[in-house]
Amino acid sequence: MPQLGVKGAAYASVISQMIGAIVILILFFKEYGRINISVRLDRNGYIQYVCMLAPVVINEFMWSVGQSINTFVYGHMGTEELAGMSLTGSVQGLTIGALSGLSQAAGIMIGKRLGEGEYDLAYKESKKLCIYGFLGTIVFSILVIVLRYPYVNIYNVSDEVHIIGANILIAFAILMPVKVQNMILGGGIIRSGGRTKYLMIIDMMGTWLVGVPLALYTGLVLKLSIVWVYFILSQEEVVRFIISIFMFRSKKWMNTLD
Repeated sequence: MPQLGVKGAAYASVISQMIGAIVILILFFKEYGRINISVRLDRNGYIQYVCMLAPVVINEFMWSVGQSINTFVYGHMGTEELAGMSLTGSVQGLTIGALSGLSQAAGIMIGKRLGEGEYDLAYKESKKLCIYGFLGTIVFSILVIVLRYPYVNIYNVSDEVHIIGANILIAFAILMPVKVQNMILGGGIIRSGGRTKYLMIIDMMGTWLVGVPLALYTGLVLKLSIVWVYFILSQEEVVRFIISIFMFRSKKWMNTLD
């Protein structure tokens, strides 16, 4: 087939996403059949769900804007730096994606316990899920560090890009346990109680008070290497984790939706 370059990559992305959506719909209806959905809520019910869903939408939008600013900073640091960051995207996506199931599982399991009023059991199982996630992440972090050079050498790029990519993977592997804990705590456990406003506050503080300012300062003012810029701005994950731990231990997230 003719080489399409960037257009080919765009076509492939669109086609793969469309096929993925179709497959999900087919499997959904095959598993559950036709489902009749009827939403009948009183005024208080609508207010409750709007208050729960609005922070999620706002949070995701503002987080995406923050990530765009980080990409803007990377793009102004040089072509090789941006290339080195880009070639690590697949590894980051695969490893985080492989462990994201823990977040979904945590939300389902803990949400079920909260719905049944088993708050003590929900708290104990939440701690177990965090431990399992941490142990699993350590394994993935070691694999990323060990296999970083075989991976980056797959790409036909300069030696400098290889080195940049390998160093970024080391930084990512160091930060991965904290990233995954945030996914489990924030995206799964705390969210299971419907306290989405708390998550919005935690994420906004991490992104806009720590991550974005550090990215702009270290990348555009201090002009540090992209590895250090990535590592320093990613301390937003540490801030999120510390706040999430206090929130988790306070048990204020334990809530049963009416």
